[in-house]
Amino acid sequence: MRSRESYSRWALVLIACTLAGLHGWSLLRHPPVFVDEAWVASRAWALATRDELTGTLDSGVVDLFPRGWAVFPVVPVFLQSATYVWADSPTLLPLRMLSLTAGACLLVAVWSIGHSVGGSRTAALAVLFVGLSRPFLYSSHSGRYD
Repeated sequence: MRSRESYSRWALVLIACTLAGLHGWSLLRHPPVFVDEAWVASRAWALATRDELTGTLDSGVVDLFPRGWAVFPVVPVFLQSATYVWADSPTLLPLRMLSLTAGACLLVAVWSIGHSVGGSRTAALAVLFVGLSRPFLYSSHSGRYD
């Protein structure tokens, strides 16, 4: 006879596979591309290829001010530029994968909190509810840092 712990491990694997499949399928489909994602991609691509913090979409605006690059947060642009290390052009997938990775870290934290508060069943339900929620779907699929 299988133990309860064995069943909870299988439930965790099933939930993880379901969420990974759903988010993998919908990553480039929902939400629709937002204009800020192009600006973010431009800055990340500029940092990855030219070591500049302002992209081509910022030219004529941000570069007219002394230290205009300081208006934008540097750490998110640095992390997003790291996703373009092996890319040939700035695309949306690496940026959204970074957001999805941050969302997965959030789900691990939700699991940990749920497990410490109410056990495996509570943790599994919490991860399922958060992972399928509309705000999570939007924020973990958006290639923006805000």
